[in-house]
Amino acid sequence: MNQPFFSIVTVVRNNLAGLKKTMSSVLGQTNTSWEWIIVDGCSTDGTSEFAAACAGEKVFVIREPDLGVYDAMNKGLVRSSGQYVCLMNSGDSFAGPDVLFSVREELERAPVDVLFGASIMRFGVMDVQRPARNPSYIWHGQPGTHQATFFRRAEHVLYPYDLKYKICGDYDVITRMWAAGLTFGSASILISVNEYTAGGISGRGKLALLGEAVRAQRSNLGLPLWKIALSVMLRIVTSVSAKTLTLLDFSRASSNKKDKSAKA
Repeated sequence: MNQPFFSIVTVVRNNLAGLKKTMSSVLGQTNTSWEWIIVDGCSTDGTSEFAAACAGEKVFVIREPDLGVYDAMNKGLVRSSGQYVCLMNSGDSFAGPDVLFSVREELERAPVDVLFGASIMRFGVMDVQRPARNPSYIWHGQPGTHQATFFRRAEHVLYPYDLKYKICGDYDVITRMWAAGLTFGSASILISVNEYTAGGISGRGKLALLGEAVRAQRSNLGLPLWKIALSVMLRIVTSVSAKTLTLLDFSRASSNKKDKSAKA
């Protein structure tokens, strides 16, 4: 089999509905030069059986215990063989059938090691489009969501995810790549739709996220303290906005459930 242009790595555990959604968006791509690697952390809800049924010439399944999402991503990276790799979470999806076609055109026109694209952040009550920012935005955060980022595989395997990071391992990776001098680019291509729910990171998790982001900014980028403080403030504002939207969605879903029960 010829080397595929894309490797799509999907990490999953006990998310059958999400994996089916991701599968539909992968199989529906008009560009067919891809392989799909499903890394299943020994699911117990039927996900493992569904993944096994998907396995074939272009779909590969790794089913074994892991040490967390970043360990699972590393396993997918090692197994991948495409020129570029995209880490598409279970439950998230490509924004349309021509995404890989457009991304390949962009990468062949202007090759880079890391390409950021746009994404839709779906909060239930509303969709928020997040454009790809200039790569220099990396001082504060990811110029594109992780699912809307394509990495040259040969480079990414040299920079695996650091398991000391539990939340910001993806930000740590791109800041290490930036510090090493890899080439970056941004495109206006709408790549992914990412689901956000009220069951996201807890308050304690948000503190851990801030701490991990600061660690990457200090150790990888060498940012001054004033710039790190500014970044922390911006992250807090963004976090509050996102939490408000997810709670509104949770409240709406609860109200709809009560209405249906009352009518029944």
